[in-house]
This record gives sequence, structure tokens and C-alpha cells, in this order.
Amino acid sequence: MTRPLHALSLLLALALPAAAQTPATATVRTGCTVPAPPGSLVAAPVQPTVWIPDAKGKINMEIESLPPFGGWRFENSLPGYRGTGYFQWVGANHFNNPGVDILSFRFDIQTAGNHIIRLHNRHDNPDPTASNDCWVRLDGGPWEKWVDSWGPGGVGIWSFNAFLESTGSFLISNLSQGIHTVEIAGRSNGFKIDSLHVLPTSVWFANSTDPSAEPLRERPIIGGSFTGLIDDPSNAAQLPAGRTQAFWFASLAPAPGFPCGTVLPAGEALISLQGRVFRTPGRTWQGPGNPVAFTATFPNDPSLVGLQMATQGLFAAAGRLVLTDGLDLLIGDV
Repeated sequence: MTRPLHALSLLLALALPAAAQTPATATVRTGCTVPAPPGSLVAAPVQPTVWIPDAKGKINMEIESLPPFGGWRFENSLPGYRGTGYFQWVGANHFNNPGVDILSFRFDIQTAGNHIIRLHNRHDNPDPTASNDCWVRLDGGPWEKWVDSWGPGGVGIWSFNAFLESTGSFLISNLSQGIHTVEIAGRSNGFKIDSLHVLPTSVWFANSTDPSAEPLRERPIIGGSFTGLIDDPSNAAQLPAGRTQAFWFASLAPAPGFPCGTVLPAGEALISLQGRVFRTPGRTWQGPGNPVAFTATFPNDPSLVGLQMATQGLFAAAGRLVLTDGLDLLIGDV
């Protein structure tokens, strides 16, 4: 029997015994036999976005992950940038006025220690001392001039070599475990910034081929809400945009044969279809890159801590059903 997903009060009697300080998790699982469209069901990123490190502790943040505004203009005419483009500061010079049109990047340091923060940048003024800097500050500290000035050989190329004018050295800081913030503000007209990199000093070097960082995503914690995103970002299933409905289903158990599922005409069902199955009402999917968001609210009830749920999405279009990846939830209190 299918029931509304938001009727979570029905789960209370089935919850596992509470455990103190149980970390909540949301883990993507794909089919063993019939893979779903890549990225078809994921947890929503926390807002505002927090970037997390890769296995080596590197955090690579694209400037264009933020929308351009004020004196920052998105461009992509000069090759050699990462991602889809870069920002150029087209506003006025602010040599004595830091903090104009701030770009803010939050990131999660998982292992405390010394880190170097590097900026992939470019300046094209024939004068190597002009149009070559911005303002930067870390964790609300003082604004510093961040400059890339290495003589005529540094003009017209992308570089990771911006340094603090006040010290003459790269931006290095002993960062504690947890969330930190780097802010960049406009200073010199014509300066171009492409990406921001936070690396343990044991790694040191950034490069233009490292993958972009992943955002920190929501987790199902009691007393809070959790959002899943259903999408077909690469249009792998070739479903009609604007004429496809998306649904989110949840069960108290995965399909028999975990971690594999049950093969159906629509794909591989990764949740158990026996017993209580909860679902959301359908919502219209508007096409690749426009995920449908579904939110479940968890009561602030300690008896829910430790409860596991298997969830999965479904696309329904005229004459077609397509199952998504699975998203396995462990409800926690942290």
C-alpha cells in the first residue's frame, strides 16, 4: 500500500532504539543490473553552499558557481579557464575601499592543519603592475591586497601565483576543523578570476585539471527537514520536459538482494515494495538541470534516531516509467 511520504508520524512505532549522537547519512545507491540516469536522485546541497574536500583534502571552487553581480562580469572568451568561464572585475578601481561586491566561498576543512589558498587568475594589461589584484579576507579578518605581479612574463596567462602584498608570500593559514569562509572583493579594473583552491600545504600545487569540489549536502536529522532532488541532468532517458511527472517513494527496507534491487520494466527497484511505502504527489519535471525538489520533515523525536529508510524516485511520462537511483537515509541527531 502506498502512503503519503509526509506521514512520518506512522514511523514512530517502527523506529529503532535511540542512540546518542548518531550521525545522519544520505547515501546514493544505483542499480546493479539497470543503472538509472546519472545524478537522478541526490540530497539537496545545504544553503548557503559549503564545499567539501576530495580524498587528498583539496577543495576546488569555481568562481562561476556564484552568480555575477555588481562589477563582476561573467566571460569565457579567453581560453585556459576551468569550468564554464571566469569573472572579470569591470567596476571602478577600489584601491583604498575594500569590501565592494563581495564574492563569498564557504568550505569545510575536515582535517585541521596548514592550508594554502590559491587563486587561478589572469591580467592582460601590458603594464604588469596594473589590473592584477583584488581584495581578499579569511574568516572575517582584515582585508588584504591579493596580487599577481611577476613581471612582463606574467601578463596574458592564467596563473595560480597570487600572493599577499603585505607579506610577499602566498596565503597560508593554519585552519581548524570545520567551516571557513574566503571572501573576494573588486580592487583593480580588468582583473580576471577563474577559480579558488584550498589545499593542505603537503599537497601545495593546484592545477587546471583537478575536478571541482562537491557541495556539502543535507542529512536527515530529527527536528529538521531533508530535501531530495530528482533530475536527469544529462537527459539520458530522453523524457519530455514539461510533460513528465516526478515522484519520490520511501520504504522502511531496501529491495530484497540489497545492495541490488528488483529488475522491472521501468528500471531497477531499489526499495522494498512490501509493507508501508510512502510517496509524494507528482510534480512536473521541466527538463535537464531543473531538478524537482521533495522535502520530508522529521519530528524532533529521539525514538526516530537510527531509523533507516530506502528511497527512490520515479519519472512518469506518456507511456514511459523510469526509476532513478536510490537514496538510503539513516536518521540521526547530528
